[in-house]
Amino acid sequence: MFKRRSKKHASDPTGSTPLSFEVETFEYVSTGDALALLRIAGRWFGDRQSLGGITLLVEEGRRSEELHPLPDAASADPTGTPAGKAWRGAFSVPTPALERWSTNFALKTGDGSILDLPRPGETDLSALVAAKPAR
Repeated sequence: MFKRRSKKHASDPTGSTPLSFEVETFEYVSTGDALALLRIAGRWFGDRQSLGGITLLVEEGRRSEELHPLPDAASADPTGTPAGKAWRGAFSVPTPALERWSTNFALKTGDGSILDLPRPGETDLSALVAAKPAR
């Protein structure tokens, strides 16, 4: 079980500006299999040069799992800045974890800071495809 910190902020042991993450989008797309694609985008605030590797913590009751992001150059080695630095990541997550209301999600930085996330919303790709105008 991972230790919970404040909703979107993590304390910084160096005394600098606390690290925070502002969620812009947090959604998942069901693939119809045992896994779903979970996507997150937002901005990292703080005054850290590098946050190290970001992982997703998925907590279901007493069981927790640390998931690494899918490869993407935009998600590599994010930084926290006072103005906020854009970041996005995608993760392959077991579908049952997304369907349980008791599941908690958090981002973990390379130095161990943990930032809680809200529940992700579901994106229905069939509705997006159906809404495309005909040519």
